[in-house]
Amino acid sequence: MKKTQLFCFILFAFIIFCFCSCVSHTERPKISPEEADDIPQVSGQDVLAPKKDKVFSENAVIQGSLIIDENLRKTFPVFNPKDKNASDKAVQERLTDMANNLLVNADFSGKVPMPQQIQVEIVELDELNSFSAGNQTIFITRKMLDAAEDSDQVASIIAHELAHISLGHTLAFFDDSSKEKIKLSAEKCLYVMMEGYGDNAEFAADQETLAILKRSGKNPEAFVQFLRNIRPLIQEDSPDIASTHPHILQRIANIAK
Repeated sequence: MKKTQLFCFILFAFIIFCFCSCVSHTERPKISPEEADDIPQVSGQDVLAPKKDKVFSENAVIQGSLIIDENLRKTFPVFNPKDKNASDKAVQERLTDMANNLLVNADFSGKVPMPQQIQVEIVELDELNSFSAGNQTIFITRKMLDAAEDSDQVASIIAHELAHISLGHTLAFFDDSSKEKIKLSAEKCLYVMMEGYGDNAEFAADQETLAILKRSGKNPEAFVQFLRNIRPLIQEDSPDIASTHPHILQRIANIAK
């Protein structure tokens, strides 16, 4: 009887070990040897210096976010549901629903208040990009959406922007001490966003993207596959993510650590 119990215990422990090894294997995406050979050196560029102990008021953040939102709508050809057919309207609604489902699984640690809801807007632009207006709106270019092969890859685009929001990147230079400073600092936040947050901020957002996807029941590997999808589409001298983000292979290598 004791030998039987010991055998069962050993068998059970072996099964648990195999299961944990499998889970560990699937949680960390791998980078191929070919990709590893092509990885450029990380520059270490980091634009942001967020005030981690600063907690902004919700109303001030909404005001600042709306200022950024208004400026982005003036700058980019944002998709207008009134001018589109029912199919396009449905796509935008699904994106917004997806964003709000992911939102509840983003880790807002107090630097920026968690918004009650998030809106997704489609930008009719032939470049690969996505960006956020404070903590209220996520903008995704049509070309970026078209590069996604399935809903999990679309979710990874949204999750990456939510990561920037929850980590405080989108409002790193925000100042809510007065109405005038809200306006001026919101415009500064917009400028920094358009110029790029810096390598370290992007690497941190990539890691948080995986966490958001996992907590939301999505496949984290979809994010890595999406990065691989867009790698051949990126033009190094174009105004898309190549000018504001680390090299795709640097990002994949960082995720695989």
